[in-house]
Amino acid sequence: MNESLFSFCVYTIRHSQALAGDYASGGSGEFIERSLWTTGLRILHEARQNQQRVAVLFAPAESVIGLTHWALIDDIDLMPKGTKIRFSSLQPLPGKHPLSSLKKRSNGTPLSDNYIRPYVPCETPSFLFALAAVSTSAESVAIVSDIEAEEISAREGAVSTRQHLHRERDRTIIAAKRRQVLSATGRLACSVCGFDFYQFYGELGADFCEVHHIRALADTDGEVQTKLEDLAVVCSNCHRMIHRSHPFLTLEQLKSKICNT
Repeated sequence: MNESLFSFCVYTIRHSQALAGDYASGGSGEFIERSLWTTGLRILHEARQNQQRVAVLFAPAESVIGLTHWALIDDIDLMPKGTKIRFSSLQPLPGKHPLSSLKKRSNGTPLSDNYIRPYVPCETPSFLFALAAVSTSAESVAIVSDIEAEEISAREGAVSTRQHLHRERDRTIIAAKRRQVLSATGRLACSVCGFDFYQFYGELGADFCEVHHIRALADTDGEVQTKLEDLAVVCSNCHRMIHRSHPFLTLEQLKSKICNT
């Protein structure tokens, strides 16, 4: 993607299970709201004229806990009794972001932290620009996790950094690995320590895990064909420990360290 984020975005609500499902299946999806997103469609048209993208921020429909996910709006279709919204690049929001971190587009006032209705056009918050990591040279917008950012900063050479960002943007194989493990085992437990986000956090952790490339992409020359067996489901802690050593620890090496402590 060569566009930066537009100055206005849209806030809405969606059930956390639906968000988790869209994230696990690759980050793309669609939904229908009864509200007419007339202003949202106008914002989308203005953004496209500027070659920019419009973000949509989600809060869970079943509880008021603040913002949990964000994505990029691909299309808005106004219908007689509602609006169909298509989106992609869905990502969980790291940290805590109350609804009051959003300001209404209409008058600049913050949303109430107890706001429960869907659809509010807002000013794009500064933390979202930071997450999007907008390139000043109009290259890619790369969404990277903490572990990916650590890998990038540890490697020298612009070429390998660009390769890493480009490969990590395609989440298709990552989503396929999650589906494979879920289908085979019924859960997403860490391949090293067995930690299960859903078992520990309940619905908040449903369908969440990190996926580790057993062979580090940064150590390869050119493009490689990644297969499902080249990936492993891990928890965030084990993923960090794997990447803390150079060369990276294998899954078995990290398992042995857990057993010996």
